[in-house]
Amino acid sequence: MKRRRVVLGAAGVALLGLAVLGSGEGPAADLVDDAVAALGNDYLFLVAIAAGGLVVAAAMAVSGRASNVEQARMPDPERPVAVPAPGAGFDDRVGSVGFGLPVVGRSARESVRERLRACAVDVTMRSAGCGGEEARRRVDDGRWTDDPDAAAFLSSSGRSASLPTLLRAALRGETPAQRRARRAAEEVVARASDAGGEA
Repeated sequence: MKRRRVVLGAAGVALLGLAVLGSGEGPAADLVDDAVAALGNDYLFLVAIAAGGLVVAAAMAVSGRASNVEQARMPDPERPVAVPAPGAGFDDRVGSVGFGLPVVGRSARESVRERLRACAVDVTMRSAGCGGEEARRRVDDGRWTDDPDAAAFLSSSGRSASLPTLLRAALRGETPAQRRARRAAEEVVARASDAGGEA
């Protein structure tokens, strides 16, 4: 397409140059005089030049149509990357079948308990303004929160679940360990928000 435009443009310039140079004295004027003599009339010569110019102009117009233009294609827009929601790993671990089983889920419960205990100690230090040892004592004896389920999950005494806890967990389709773990995590997040930090 580019080559055709260059050729047509050169032909147009040549016709224009011939018309301009043929109007004066010199070899181009002799060519024009010979062409006028061959056509028999100078008006016919001008018609021939105008027709050539129209052919070049029409060819340029046709070559510049939108159907002949090649444009770059925009790339597809980026798609959002799926990432897990905050806390999804905790929910998956606590929601697993093995977490609530007495013997099988012990290591999973201990892993979750230790991570939540560390977070609860940090949050208690910030919210209560106490040192690390005092915060650990509060978490061990359950004084760090008013929620009995959260306190029971993180306490060192290993209290068994009360009848209301068993009933609430059963109504939600959870084991007492799952309910306590969720309540402890919710309490840590709530206290961290109140203390102005992250759990």
